[in-house]
Amino acid sequence: MLPAALGHCEDPECQSKSSESVRLFRCSIHCDRNLCLFHLNAHNIYYEEEKKQNTIIINELQNTLSLYQTIFEKQIISYRELVRQSSSILLHNTSSLVPIEQIRPILEKLQQAIAVFHEEKGKKKRYYKV
Repeated sequence: MLPAALGHCEDPECQSKSSESVRLFRCSIHCDRNLCLFHLNAHNIYYEEEKKQNTIIINELQNTLSLYQTIFEKQIISYRELVRQSSSILLHNTSSLVPIEQIRPILEKLQQAIAVFHEEKGKKKRYYKV
């Protein structure tokens, strides 16, 4: 720790209260200002709280990102399978007639996927509309 100097605390709260010289310490953690011991301690407590909150929100971000990636990967697998099934039907239909019972479930899945996409797109438009 650096030796204390005499002067005026640079914390706005302290500047408005007193004009007398006090022992000052440099806040080297985050603001690099000369502070009285009271405000140096207050800054340290604030910094520790911010650090705790930062750790909590970073963990939440990591967990949410992992969940999002899992969901997205499942959607990609579903998308690829739907494209494969649809393409297979379209390809076979050129050489022979594919029964409607095989086509309809794939068509319905495609329509549902499109509806979800449009619904999400509509939510975004409503959310961003001012």
